[in-house]
Amino acid sequence: MALAVSYLNIRNNHGSVEHYYHFLLGYLLPLCAYLADEKGGASLLLARSCGPLSRLVDELQIPGLLLCERESHAAYLDKAQDLGLQVIDIFGVDGRSYEDDIRAPVVDWGSRYIKDRLADTIELHRRQLKSQWPASPRLLVIERSNPDPYYFSSLTEIQGAGSSRRLIPNTAEMVAALNTAFGQIRIASLERLGLAEQIALFETADIVVAQHGAALANVVWARREALVFEFVNDFDKHIHFSNLSASLDIPHCRLLQEGAMAPVKVDELIAAIASAIR
Repeated sequence: MALAVSYLNIRNNHGSVEHYYHFLLGYLLPLCAYLADEKGGASLLLARSCGPLSRLVDELQIPGLLLCERESHAAYLDKAQDLGLQVIDIFGVDGRSYEDDIRAPVVDWGSRYIKDRLADTIELHRRQLKSQWPASPRLLVIERSNPDPYYFSSLTEIQGAGSSRRLIPNTAEMVAALNTAFGQIRIASLERLGLAEQIALFETADIVVAQHGAALANVVWARREALVFEFVNDFDKHIHFSNLSASLDIPHCRLLQEGAMAPVKVDELIAAIASAIR
């Protein structure tokens, strides 16, 4: 008997799902929301790959899901449409205002599906974190690291990622000052962490400090009483994560960085965190 195939056309808004922000909000959460609501029928689900981020999809071990190289997947979609076969459109919520979208089932259902499938691994990481990071406030500093070489190859959709795009050159000074002021500092580079570990980090953190970048898409996992501090070098353009946090009722403070590779004003960050805690 022939396999029943569902051809999935996961449509993100702008950017590339090979990069984490568009991957999480434009691909993975919408896909998992669809799977949470799917009533069955197909034994094979055909979706495009996401470059190095495909490993995070593989982590979920979704039954029947097959990821195809993106150009091959596009050819399959064209062929399916020519033959009159059903192509299922799944729409992302990346690059939106979030005022309506983020409260819709796509994020709620998608995140529940992911947490259910990774529950044991998330709990293992959470326990390890709490034993190593025992008292509050637990302050998480996100550090951008060197990207996977894939992002400089001819295979990638959009060149560059990680520290090749933005960097805080005085990170060591910032971390030392935060440790003196608040203690319980944890530094993490997310580029090579698994999905379950990223979820556990953001679920456990009381305060998140990060430069503008895809890692802040993980606020969807944060507790509502968490605080987020984001360094931006363009207040008018870099509004994605403050809007996302607002839609999730998570307090979010943006601080100016003079350029994408410029030092940050550590005293201003310390003052902002102290004020928020008070």
